Amino acid sequence: MFITFEGIEGCGKSTQARLLSERMQKEGYSVLFTHEPGDSPIGKHLRKILLSEPMDSLTELLLFLADRREHLVHLIQPALSQHTVVICDRYIYSTLAYQVYGRGIKKYLVDTIHQEILDNTFPDRVYLLDLDVSQALQRKKHHAFDRIEKESYEFHQRVREGFLELAKDNPSARILDATLPPLTIHNLIWEDIQTLFLHRRQI
Repeated sequence: MFITFEGIEGCGKSTQARLLSERMQKEGYSVLFTHEPGDSPIGKHLRKILLSEPMDSLTELLLFLADRREHLVHLIQPALSQHTVVICDRYIYSTLAYQVYGRGIKKYLVDTIHQEILDNTFPDRVYLLDLDVSQALQRKKHHAFDRIEKESYEFHQRVREGFLELAKDNPSARILDATLPPLTIHNLIWEDIQTLFLHRRQI
């Protein structure tokens, strides 16, 4: 099973991904907890560049997609082939939200490249942690901002709207209110995961 967590900076998605990973491991599941960008050997170098160096928007897109391909080939697909549950902090939605809705890159270009590099590897469940941009940025105020976090309020608002647009018509996506207490959100996710596993056993 492949589970991804998405959302704007400061929404709490990384916390929820970690909580779910820890819960599933305690329950006896084999779990790979991973993230994008930067969790493959080449990706570690790409992450440093992506989050610090100024660059053209198309260059940014291609580097993110290069990271995704390396991540998929070296981590995600091998784990899935061994029937390991993969929990990933950011995946396809992030590219579409940030580069298409945020930067204004044409969606068909991203979709076309994804068709070539994803090998039809899509998540069984996407959890979108939704939060007002002002609240999200307030949560991050005591942290050093990376290059993308330093973007304008308007940019982050476009990204948030992109995430919501992507999730609303996708039956595999669940939109969660990120203002709820973290444990409440985790319990909602855990209930949904149990239902998802039960459904898969019945197919």
